[in-house]
Amino acid sequence: KQWYQRRVRGDLCKHIVPALSSTLHKGQAGRIGIIGGCEEYTGAPYFAGISALRLGADLVHVMCTPSAAIPIKSYCPDLMVMPILCKDKAPQFNNWVKRLHCVVIGPGLGRDVE
Repeated sequence: KQWYQRRVRGDLCKHIVPALSSTLHKGQAGRIGIIGGCEEYTGAPYFAGISALRLGADLVHVMCTPSAAIPIKSYCPDLMVMPILCKDKAPQFNNWVKRLHCVVIGPGLGRDVE
């Protein structure tokens, strides 16, 4: 069988996914970063972020271009939308990426050089 045809064992998942507990603080069960979203494509980062929330991530940060921030934020107030995909905010971008457990790169980035 191919790797994608194998069933995932339940005991394996128990070691990967952290158990929920009343002692955990916000963000300890998953901080996900979605890097994407431009003026033309605001739905893709929204769907990536909302999927992460529905699967159990605590915090989802959508890092997008400034022109995509308001539409994405209006879709879902649970996503933390950060309009930092521009040249002048590169240091801020680097600081946020260091804090994340997982990063999804690309949904809705478009083909713009910047």
